[in-house]
Amino acid sequence: MGAADGASGDARLGIELARSENHLIRELITARQRRGLKPVDVARKMGVDRSAVTRFESGGTNPTMATINRYAEAVGAMIRYTVEPDAVPTASPAMPSSSRSTAR
Repeated sequence: MGAADGASGDARLGIELARSENHLIRELITARQRRGLKPVDVARKMGVDRSAVTRFESGGTNPTMATINRYAEAVGAMIRYTVEPDAVPTASPAMPSSSRSTAR
């Protein structure tokens, strides 16, 4: 049974977001490696300590989108964002009272 099996909709969404973020970080590390850059090179380009890059790559931080974008720029990668609807159906909103039928 997978980690998301039996979890509530919010928990499943959280798990999927974490998986997506982990995948993104792995892809950025791969981009760094393909360019022959070391973490210290990326740190220099980002203007941060090497330890900050090491924590970022190891998952030791919860990076902001700005940090992720700065890392991507430093390794010569571009981030594209997509928004996908949650697979868990949500309750449809109630109709406004003015649009309800008044027939008796």
